[in-house]
Amino acid sequence: MGHLKQLHEILKSMEYTLTHGNITTIDFGNSVSAAMYAANDSASYFFGNANSTTDHTITFQGNNYIPAWSVSILPDCKTEGYNIAKMNTQTSVKVKMVNKAEDEPESHGWLWRPESIDDTRLHGRGEVTANKLHGIRVG
Repeated sequence: MGHLKQLHEILKSMEYTLTHGNITTIDFGNSVSAAMYAANDSASYFFGNANSTTDHTITFQGNNYIPAWSVSILPDCKTEGYNIAKMNTQTSVKVKMVNKAEDEPESHGWLWRPESIDDTRLHGRGEVTANKLHGIRVG
């Protein structure tokens, strides 16, 4: 399953809590924070670490969270249902390769030249001759 599909399923399971719940946020410093959404009998946690180089540990209900540059989602406040740093999905990386057409225009082997605007054939007034007509069907 792709990580975006998994994220969508986790968020969908938390829909009521996220749309009707109250939010409580905690700032742990060093770009680490937590948000709890609670509505009626349900609650969900988000732990976030926006520090791109340093892991921080938050111990919550006997488990440790969170790696550098990650978000952990606990849809039931017990089980980590999603963590971006722990995703094991196929990714694609695009790499710009050298394009001779952009970097070396002379490698094309063709030249550009403007058309003559004074050419009467371009304006429908010149003479056109043909030895053979192709693809014309009569009747």
